[in-house]
Amino acid sequence: MKEAPPDLVVSGVNQGPNVATNVIYSGTVSAATEGVILGIPGVAVSLASFTRTDFSVAARYARLVAQRVAEEGLPEGTLLNVNVPAVDGDDIVGVKVCRMGESKFREAFDKRVDPRMRDYYWQGGGMVIADADHDADIVWLEKNYVTVTPIHFDLTRHDLLERIAAWDL
Repeated sequence: MKEAPPDLVVSGVNQGPNVATNVIYSGTVSAATEGVILGIPGVAVSLASFTRTDFSVAARYARLVAQRVAEEGLPEGTLLNVNVPAVDGDDIVGVKVCRMGESKFREAFDKRVDPRMRDYYWQGGGMVIADADHDADIVWLEKNYVTVTPIHFDLTRHDLLERIAAWDL
């Protein structure tokens, strides 16, 4: 591929949403990011379900977004993170270009007993959405919107550079 690199990296369709803070853990987003690092525009696409096996709606939106990126391009260092609700196509409300939300995972552990009467713990839990996230990807996705979030991999808190530098480390 050195002679003719791809025009676009599309990662996914992944099973399970990659919204809010979870994008940091996402292999789907990381694969698209790797393309961006190499100078190739990237799109990460996820179906917001761990059980649904019909990817047709998500594939349709993946193709639509990929075509638009190919036509319009993206700024250097930017990829699009696309999440598609796990509903039939007619139940999609629309497409929402929005910011990445903030969330935390609240863990819960369920003590169980295996057939040999040994204790073990099953991890569960759920997402806790920040109160201020009424306009973020995780909220719009729950309202059956396809979410499109432009993200980049510079995680630097630029607003803190001077303050931390003043610590005289």
